Amino acid sequence: MSQLVRESVDEFVQEDFELNEEELNEAKKKKKKWIQGMFKSAKKKGTEGDCSGEKFGSSSCPAGSKKYNAAKNLRAIAKKK
Repeated sequence: MSQLVRESVDEFVQEDFELNEEELNEAKKKKKKWIQGMFKSAKKKGTEGDCSGEKFGSSSCPAGSKKYNAAKNLRAIAKKK
């Protein structure tokens, strides 16, 4: 996302939801740590690795499920690196 779009989104959120500066900063931190939260949740549920390797798209990870979509996003991120 470009810097201009990020700034306009921040302004929109701040104006529409009337967040103070501290609440806005907290929301930004949560937004940045979505991957850590996803892994923490998967580990807690015991589903970590359900969509890795050959399991991707299998019965344990059907297409369109939250796990499948998360794995797809992580693969795209890894591919960019």
